[in-house]
Amino acid sequence: MSFHKVAPVKHNRKPAAPKQAARRQPAKHTAPAAKATNSRPVSAKGGKGC
Repeated sequence: MSFHKVAPVKHNRKPAAPKQAARRQPAKHTAPAAKATNSRPVSAKGGKGC
């Protein structure tokens, strides 16, 4: 699932790098919950954000 995001994100390495880091830090607190439930919303948000 994440691989699809990584491909387009690579084009915007500079702007995407800080965004991913900020999202990953808070996501670590709820890593198991985020992967199960947030996997779908994240894909939608990530697509719109990019």
